Amino acid sequence: MNKWDIAGGWELGETMALGVSITHSKWNAEDTAAEAEVSNSFLTFGAGFTWTNNDNMVLDLSATFGSAGGDATVGTQTVEWDSGTAFDIAARLFYDWKDNVTLVPVAEFASSEYSLTWTPEPPGPITEPNGNQITDFMVGLGLNMDVNQDNMLVFALEYMSREWEYANPDTTAGDLKSISWSYMPTVRLALETQITSWLTTRVGAAKYLGSVEAESNGGDTVKV
Repeated sequence: MNKWDIAGGWELGETMALGVSITHSKWNAEDTAAEAEVSNSFLTFGAGFTWTNNDNMVLDLSATFGSAGGDATVGTQTVEWDSGTAFDIAARLFYDWKDNVTLVPVAEFASSEYSLTWTPEPPGPITEPNGNQITDFMVGLGLNMDVNQDNMLVFALEYMSREWEYANPDTTAGDLKSISWSYMPTVRLALETQITSWLTTRVGAAKYLGSVEAESNGGDTVKV
C-alpha cells in the first residue's frame, strides 16, 4: 500500500480562511495459492472554507470529490470496477445564541456510483455489467451548553436517509431494485470536561430510531 497527501490553508483577511487537499492511495494484494489478485486506487480532492463575523457566528463549508477504480482476479474470472461520480458536501454553523448556549445546525449530502464489468460474464443472475448507486442526506441541530467553566453539555437531533440501488439493475420482476434507510430522529448526548489545561475528555451516547424499505423491480415493497 502507498499513499500521499498534499494540503494547504490560507487566511483571507480577518474573517475568512480557505483550505485545499489532494490525496492519492493505491494498494495491491495477491494470493498465489488461490490464484487471486486485487488492485485498487483512489484519488480525492477536498476543499474547506470558513467565515466568521468576529462576533457570534462561524460558518464552515466543505466539499470532497473523488474517483476510484480497481480490479480483482480469481482464477479465470476478472471483475473491474470504476467510480467517477463520488462527492460529499457539508456545512455547519456555530451561532452563540446566549452567553452559555451555542446552536449548531449541520447538513450533509453525499452521492457515489460505481460500475462493475465481469470477464467472462458469470453464470446466474448477473448477466451484464452492474454496479451500485448510493445517496446519503443528513440534517441536524446541535446544542452546546456551558454548564460551568470546565464542563459543556452537548445535545443533538438528526435526520438521516440513505438510498441504495443498482446502477444497472437486473430486469427480473422479483429481484431487488433499491433499499432505503431512514433515521428520524437520531438523538445524541455528550458531556465534555476540561480536566487540565492540556487534557479534555468527552463521554457520549447515541440512539438511532429508523426504518428500512426494500423495493423489487416489480414494485413490491417490504418495510421494517
